[in-house]
Amino acid sequence: MTKQGSPFAGLQLTSQTPLVRRGTDQQLFAPAASPNPAPVKQPTNLPRKEGSQEPRKVGTQMPGNPGASGRSESSSEGQPLFAITDPATEKNSYMFSEDELWALRDVESELEQTYRTEVSKYNIVRLGLHFILEDYQRDKRHSFLVRRLGLQSK
Repeated sequence: MTKQGSPFAGLQLTSQTPLVRRGTDQQLFAPAASPNPAPVKQPTNLPRKEGSQEPRKVGTQMPGNPGASGRSESSSEGQPLFAITDPATEKNSYMFSEDELWALRDVESELEQTYRTEVSKYNIVRLGLHFILEDYQRDKRHSFLVRRLGLQSK
């Protein structure tokens, strides 16, 4: 029994692809050629995945100048400083304990069952941040944040 040569011996890959128009049965899996493909414009308000060692933003509040941040403080009680409808354009990652994530899932599930509407863990976390920041702006020394962290004024 002799070993036969490869049926592809001597063929180049470029000779395998025709440069002429194929029949319709051969175009099923080929990308459709468009005469003028429109360039895809990326939204400018979304975060980009470009690595950099430079910080994105420097603090927006000058030391000793409270209330000089990019957000104005609310003029009346009950007016929120932040709105959940504002688009979230900055991306950060935070670590949570397993118990914290279970509790977050439980709250999400309970809200969805009780109010028959879709609620996201993402918005629950954002609203929690809004609550803490607004509480801190109202009464810094006696805020939930200062009390829970056990901070003492100097």
